[in-house]
Amino acid sequence: MGEKREERILCYTRMPMEDAVYSAKLADSMHLALVDKEGVCTPLNHNSGILYAKAVQNQDGTLQAKSLKNPWLFRMSDGSFGVIARRIEADGSPDESAKGKLLFFTSEDLLRYQEHGLLDLGRGAQIVEAVCHYEGERYHLEWMEEDEKCFHAVFEKFPESGFPEGAVLSAAERISKEAPEGLADMPEGALAGNMISIPGDVADRLRWRLLPPKNIANEVPKEIFASSPEELRAVKAVARYSDGTCVEKRVDWCMEEAVFTKPGTCQVTGRVHQDHYDFPVAWHRADPCIGRWKGKYYFIATNDYDNNHSLLIREADTIPGLVTAQEVCILDTT
Repeated sequence: MGEKREERILCYTRMPMEDAVYSAKLADSMHLALVDKEGVCTPLNHNSGILYAKAVQNQDGTLQAKSLKNPWLFRMSDGSFGVIARRIEADGSPDESAKGKLLFFTSEDLLRYQEHGLLDLGRGAQIVEAVCHYEGERYHLEWMEEDEKCFHAVFEKFPESGFPEGAVLSAAERISKEAPEGLADMPEGALAGNMISIPGDVADRLRWRLLPPKNIANEVPKEIFASSPEELRAVKAVARYSDGTCVEKRVDWCMEEAVFTKPGTCQVTGRVHQDHYDFPVAWHRADPCIGRWKGKYYFIATNDYDNNHSLLIREADTIPGLVTAQEVCILDTT
């Protein structure tokens, strides 16, 4: 058996831009990019964040948004993935409630994540950045505090929260964080974290889920038997996409090339049919979402026209039918 294929992945955050373009609460999240053999980066999820810090609940029941900074991606002892990061406020300022603590996430596939809460490293000082490696059946966690003091903890198992049991803590001169090497380019606005190797099948699933699917082939039968225009119109193409999916498509056949009046063979060309819709489908709508429930399709979006005081929904038997479906108000707080 040959060696298992591996690929590289870059973990990073982004420089915040204007709030209307890419605000701090969006930029301060973990982004991922696949890196090929030449060092060329392919940002996933349209160069948008993939992992965000959970909001926390205030005493009055309201939610307070949080963000993360300086994420570090690493392999766990069982082959899964871990992420540690500094928790900050949504505006980018230090989170006083997270002094001396780190966010800790785990993931099996880098698509779904579980946040385990805050690791309390017990010193009570703001942690600027941290790195972690699994070597010699031990985790090696290193971090730097706001006064630039560095520490190193060695332990066997990550806790759900609190300080790792049995950890050996020592001071260090620096943390072993190096800039990723061998990159030919960087995603737009990227603030690089680290780069690791991942199994090829994990990389493939990331491509299928977090990159726009591309049409890679359209297949039709080499020969068909048709005695009428109706029978020819019934012949469809199979469109194949880069994410492994396929779908049947209607074909606009050049009927003038077909001869139905006498037996024989002829060559007929056609073009895969593509519907075109006016843009925008709905005015003054943001954050659109289409869902399917009990055989129907539903379109819902926030209403910018009244400063998000109402919520309207459309229902149709098909997705194209949502374009002209009547809007029904299901919530109005004006």
